[in-house]
Amino acid sequence: MRIFHSIPLRSARDFAPSMRLFASVLLPFLLLLGMSLDGHWDEAGDDWKEAYYSVIPTMGGQVAAAGYRETKENGKQILFQFFNKEGRRLGEPVLRGEAGDQVCHSVIQTFDGGYLLAGTTTEGSKKSNTNALLMKLTESGEPLWDTVAAATPATDALYDLIQLDDGSIVAVGESDGKPLMVKIDEHGRSLKILIPAGVEKGVLKAIAADTKGQLAATGTQKTDKKDRLLLLTFDSSLTAVATIPDNAPGEKTGADILYDQEKKGWWIAVNTPGEAKQSGMAFWNTEKIEYQWHKRRYENP
Repeated sequence: MRIFHSIPLRSARDFAPSMRLFASVLLPFLLLLGMSLDGHWDEAGDDWKEAYYSVIPTMGGQVAAAGYRETKENGKQILFQFFNKEGRRLGEPVLRGEAGDQVCHSVIQTFDGGYLLAGTTTEGSKKSNTNALLMKLTESGEPLWDTVAAATPATDALYDLIQLDDGSIVAVGESDGKPLMVKIDEHGRSLKILIPAGVEKGVLKAIAADTKGQLAATGTQKTDKKDRLLLLTFDSSLTAVATIPDNAPGEKTGADILYDQEKKGWWIAVNTPGEAKQSGMAFWNTEKIEYQWHKRRYENP
């Protein structure tokens, strides 16, 4: 199966638009078509507890996954692992983080062929607090640099990231219960840290870009003890930030976002919290948000 090589690729810049599509749409079908992971779950051994939170295809035709592995001291280390197309681990995993918990929530392949991970770390802070972490790996997975992108006395975290055409990185997450946006250059130097105005409480979970460089991020806005869909648009300099109003009734949260070039709009994966038992998709075409809900097909016995 040559899905990865059906179009000649010169760099991760050419490959990046398909990465999120692969992870969210194509990967489940590949698994059904023979890329089965059955029988490979226990290769880490019974002594380890680990979890993957993000998976992407690589320019080399492999799969890279990132998350965390628990340590013997009940801490957590960032876990980064390559897999082949049959779902088997390739080589030893990259483990980072010794003095405190470190967790990766999202990974992308950068234009130079390396990898950038976004997540959290408690290293250098109180155990009850976390700092937002960005970590760069080489193309082979060797650690290159890491940086604490936002270090407040409160809790910071990054959940998703994207590389822009100029090589800079924009990541989104939360800081002390408020949406957080971070921009760094390709070497890890901080360019801007922003908590968008107008949103008192909330979190950003995912970010995407359209074909003209406009960015959008989605997550949850907490108002009057209720969860509402949070949708922000902004440019690459993190200015002109606009909050798109969600006028549909009911509580809902945004989980992921993807730009549809053909329809000229944004798809948003949405869920309802608590006992509502609904999930679905929303589409925003810069004029209004339209929802299509799907009742969950399982119930407690």
